[in-house]
Amino acid sequence: MKIHICLVTNDKWYRFMLRTMYDIIIRKNPETEIKFYVLLDRVDKSDELNTFNAIDGIEVVKKNMDSYEEFGQLKRYHSYWVGQEKHLKFLIPELDIFEGVDRVIYMDIDMLARKDLTDIYTVNLNDKPIGLCRDYYTLLDGSFALPPESRTKQLESGLMVMDLPKLRDIQFTKQCKDIAPYHCGDMPVVNTICTPIAQKLDPKYQIPFHEMSVIGNFNIIEHWNIFNNTAYENIQELIDKSYIWHFCGDKKYMYNKISVVKMAFYLSESRLAAFLKTGNVMEWKPEDDAPLTNTSDLNGI
Repeated sequence: MKIHICLVTNDKWYRFMLRTMYDIIIRKNPETEIKFYVLLDRVDKSDELNTFNAIDGIEVVKKNMDSYEEFGQLKRYHSYWVGQEKHLKFLIPELDIFEGVDRVIYMDIDMLARKDLTDIYTVNLNDKPIGLCRDYYTLLDGSFALPPESRTKQLESGLMVMDLPKLRDIQFTKQCKDIAPYHCGDMPVVNTICTPIAQKLDPKYQIPFHEMSVIGNFNIIEHWNIFNNTAYENIQELIDKSYIWHFCGDKKYMYNKISVVKMAFYLSESRLAAFLKTGNVMEWKPEDDAPLTNTSDLNGI
């Protein structure tokens, strides 16, 4: 099994991306191969990616997007809190590096994998062009000034399971470019196009953390169950079954006030640093993440 994963970054978030990649690699099944597609915006040096390319079963393809004309046009529509590089996700179906690729997982670089991602890559999209999780932060907090009746429909664009031929059929890239001038950031653009046609993914595939920790909100399990027809008994069960932690919003994991979240950052950074120094990939076991499985300090936030 080979899975295809796309990440985008600029120089500011480059180290975040390396952490995301390494967390994915150490948790992959031995029989799984991963091909990473890295879209770079103003990244002068990316030598570390050569170290990843030397790992058995890993291939890294990078594309410098600085001079890409269509990206230059999209850069005008970024916002203070959404960087220019986020608009690169709009271009994925039409880029030449994805020729012959039918499906790709797009991931924001403020994510950490908790499990092998094959299940996400092979998830049943029910003949739909894209799979997205619900955006629970918007649902609870009312971000983007959405009216209450719209918040339950908002989808999160940080994790996207993309059926590239079907997205090309609906001219996804063209639609994004047409809509981008009228929206602030990537998520409203993706929602405008994809809300009616997306496969809603199980919440275990992407758990959101935002500033003081959205997952700590006492309403979160109730909302997951209501809007997804799922039946998670408590936060601990959802943590145990989670595939990706997404540290969305302004407060990334090293700034978060929740100790479990801080621990995730320090573990990830120390593991990456050791790999870049030695070139040796750690043999990860689930018990290695034992400090991250206790959610007692998430409750009552």
